[in-house]
Order: sequence, then C-alpha cells, then structure tokens
Amino acid sequence: MKGEAASASDQLRGLDPLKFGSSIAGHLAMVQASAVEDLAPSRRRELLELTANTMLGTLLEEAALRRLMELAAGDKDINTFLRSASRYNRRFSKSLYNAEYRSALLQGIMKLEAGKRGLNPAQLDSLIFEKSAERRNDILASLAESSLRAGLSGLCRYAAGRQRRLSNEGSAPWTRASLYYSSCSVTEDGVIAVASLKSLNAELLDQEDKELLGSALLLAEHAALASKPAAITSSQLSATQALTDDQAAFRDKLRDDLASVSKVMEGSKE
Repeated sequence: MKGEAASASDQLRGLDPLKFGSSIAGHLAMVQASAVEDLAPSRRRELLELTANTMLGTLLEEAALRRLMELAAGDKDINTFLRSASRYNRRFSKSLYNAEYRSALLQGIMKLEAGKRGLNPAQLDSLIFEKSAERRNDILASLAESSLRAGLSGLCRYAAGRQRRLSNEGSAPWTRASLYYSSCSVTEDGVIAVASLKSLNAELLDQEDKELLGSALLLAEHAALASKPAAITSSQLSATQALTDDQAAFRDKLRDDLASVSKVMEGSKE
C-alpha cells in the first residue's frame, strides 16, 4: 500500500493543473496540495492559491483559504495569513463551515505569537473587528483564555483588554475579561494585580473562572511580596523567573487538574 501511495503521489506531482481546463485545474491543484507530502512549501502555497482563484464561491475555495492560513502561520508569513483570513471573512462570513475558519484563525494568531512574529494590535483588530459583535466577543474570549493557558501574556492582555473595553463595566463579560487581563499580568506587577483581582465580583464568574481567580490571587500575592524590597538582587530575579515558570505550568494544568495549584506554589518557593 505504501508503494502504491508513493506511486500515486509521483504521478500527481508530474501533472500541471494549468494545462487543464479551469473546471479541472482547481480540483487537481487541491488534490496535489493535499496528497503530495514532500512538496516545497512555496509550491503547496501556489497550488492552494490556484484552487482558491479558480473555484470561486465553492467549498474548495473555502478549504484552500483555511489551509493557506495554516501554512502561513507555520511559515510566519504574516502577509499571506492576513490576506487569506480577510478574504475568507469577506466571502464566507455566513458559511456553515465558519467554525473551521474560527479555529484556523485562533490557532494561527497564537502560532504567530509563539513564534515571535505576532500580529500587532492594528492587524489583530483588522481581522477580529470585521465580524459581528457576537462573533467578535466570542473570538476575543476564546483568544484570552487560550493565550493565558499557553503563557502568551501579551496576546492575552490584548484580547482581554479589547473585550473589557467592549463590555459594560461591572457586567459578567467585563468581569471575566478583567480576570483574564489581570491573570496574565500577575508576575509583571503583583501589587496592581492583587488589587484588581480582589475588586472583582466573583459571583459573576462560573466555577472554573472562580478557581482561576483564587489561583491568580495566590500567584499575584507571591509576586507582590517578591517585589517589595527596594533593591532587587540576582537571587530575587531568579525567584521571579521561577514564579513565571510555575505560573506557566499551572496554566497548562488548569483544565485537567486544578488541585495542582498547591504543587505549583510549592515549586515557586524552591
């Protein structure tokens, strides 16, 4: 079977979609981009762009644009990511497959951020604020939560900050956004984070977010104590870095084992 697959892949590689009619070219290009494993990234991108441009208004155009977003994020190609995402949103905002686009958008934004080639706030706004208010708030909330768990504090602050500005102060969405904004800042200014977290109305949060609030307060109080001395020694700087590592470990475990908070705090004291 492996030999047959390799043979089919070789045969596909040798075909030029441009030599076929437009109705076939897009289909063939999509098959090549999906089935030929060792294509050069630039060639795979060319095939997907050919599919998108020859199969206008079809499911193939949708799929090609989503795949282009994924490839661009992996290659740290911000321009292609922005162009493909904006085009999808303009042409397929009401598609039944919009959930797949949302997933590709969130994962792509986070992958770019993790690769140190993240989108700036204006670029993020251009993608997220094209959407309806409901979808915009949903994406911002998901982005804040996912980036917090991944330790991407800058992206977390962007998403939570934007959602907080769009919500009525004191409302449940505002409270949740404020929780995430403060939670991703606990090791940068523990004193401010403690004050912000204690000011929130926990009754407006669901159970998981209440547990996050309690854990973030522990981390913020630890950071606040570490920042009290006027002169910061090298050993204190090491302790602060350890806290950051512990916080990231806690975020990773939050979904599956909230009881690990105590272990995280114990580790930060070492």
